[in-house]
Amino acid sequence: MSLPGAGSRVAHVIQWSGGISSWATAQRVAAEHGVQDMVLLLREST
Repeated sequence: MSLPGAGSRVAHVIQWSGGISSWATAQRVAAEHGVQDMVLLLREST
């Protein structure tokens, strides 16, 4: 996903569930790419 007006920058979008797998994924992406363009998506289901 490209950010509007960002040129070649890429947004790293992660579906955040609060579980260990989404936590580990977010940690890995942050370590490899930084958090500047990282987005965590959370959808609560009630």
